Amino acid sequence: MKHINLTKFTALLVALIMVFSLSACGGSGNSGDAGSGDAAAADGLERATGFAEGEVEEEPDEAPDRGPATLSPASAQSAIAKADGTLLASDAYLYRNLLSDNDKKAYDTIRAGLLEGSAEIAMSIPVKAEDFKTIYNSVYYDSPEIFWMESGYTIAKNKNGIVTKVKPKYNSLFADRENIKKKIFDATVKPVSDMWWLKDNAEKVKYAHDYLIGKIEYDASSANAQNIYSALIEGKSVCTGYTKAFQYLMQRAGIPCTCVVGEAWYPTTATKGAHTWNLVKIDGEFYAIDVTWDDPIGGGSKVCYDYFNLTDEVMCKDHAKNAISAALPVATGTAKNFANGFGGNKYGTDFAAVNGATPEGYETFGGFYGAN
Repeated sequence: MKHINLTKFTALLVALIMVFSLSACGGSGNSGDAGSGDAAAADGLERATGFAEGEVEEEPDEAPDRGPATLSPASAQSAIAKADGTLLASDAYLYRNLLSDNDKKAYDTIRAGLLEGSAEIAMSIPVKAEDFKTIYNSVYYDSPEIFWMESGYTIAKNKNGIVTKVKPKYNSLFADRENIKKKIFDATVKPVSDMWWLKDNAEKVKYAHDYLIGKIEYDASSANAQNIYSALIEGKSVCTGYTKAFQYLMQRAGIPCTCVVGEAWYPTTATKGAHTWNLVKIDGEFYAIDVTWDDPIGGGSKVCYDYFNLTDEVMCKDHAKNAISAALPVATGTAKNFANGFGGNKYGTDFAAVNGATPEGYETFGGFYGAN
């Protein structure tokens, strides 16, 4: 979901409306249906494919008396390495933090299987079919680095409704994922290295925000718009690609960050559409950030900060979280918003001036993922 060019007159009216309403965000909602798009074309909106929720299928286990597999549960080992080669702590995965101890083990089993590219993942942790979607979506929301994963899947359950196995759905990048990992690694050496050497975490967040706005054009035509490949390699994506790319860069910089899923709308219309944005933790406080909406179509090199490091109170004037995302920590930070952290006038980033050296250990674990 994204801004489009308006006439000067309409733009002025919209600007005035946004000033008087504190123009930021709000909503009440749920996640968008697959293929529903970000919003309808009305009052300055264009219809485009935003966050797409995959199809979930169920089938009875061919052995209805089968119980959970007798396997050792996967460890909570992080999948992604920070810029210095050390592993991102498992508690930096914010959706995983919301789960019970039992469900965290199921989450770890699912993620381990996805990293292996398993066609079928045997579940060693008892989980009811009605609870499985929250766990699977938590892995999906937390893991931009598993770019070959789709949000849809098929589960098999026994006669007691316990999930015994899951068949993930993979996208077209799956077969060539090892080469694509290297391509993404090579493409992000400079931004990840630069951020690593910036001393202030808020500066790292701003760098990633500005970098992605300069790199990505809002374009729904990519078949990979639901993953980081579209944003970091193709340079064109929708809100999901922006969000996951920002999340990926933050994780490589060692900053806790996840995606927030829900709906959004403009102050001038009641039309809602599926949308994603980010939640990031800076120096102990949480902030909401929407990189997509800070990158207006037709804006050229312009960088906006209307949706940069906001509180949920402000963001939720035109954004609304779905049920899973509503359980995330509340964004209440103000010290590192654009006005307080940057004086309200530090527009853009001089990327050439940053020029951070590649950290020692950068290529540890193959430079992309840690040990599985």
